Amino acid sequence: MRRVILSTALVLFLAAPVYAQEQRSADDIVQKMTTELNLTPEQASAIKPIIEDNMAKRQALMNSSTDKSAIKDQMTQLKQDENQKLSQVLSADQMATLNSLKEQNRGQHHGKRHQNSGSGE
Repeated sequence: MRRVILSTALVLFLAAPVYAQEQRSADDIVQKMTTELNLTPEQASAIKPIIEDNMAKRQALMNSSTDKSAIKDQMTQLKQDENQKLSQVLSADQMATLNSLKEQNRGQHHGKRHQNSGSGE
């Protein structure tokens, strides 16, 4: 019994950083954007409230009892609104780089989903 408890504790301990990566803070996102897009301090300061607002709205939407189809539509609208706000802060080159990075990220996540669904689990 003690081994089961220790094994469970170890699994939870090892899984915590993976979960934490999924739940990044606005500061983490702004820091990554600063690095990837070479943001100025002024741009980073302007972007942070946009990211925080979007994260809060997404979280509220996910916690709502709205049906999945409506959530998907609202999430799409949130992304469009966020991109519009970001485009007012970022240069055209920075927006192009951001969109490219998002596309790469989508491709990586899409590939992982297919690997997971095709593994027979």
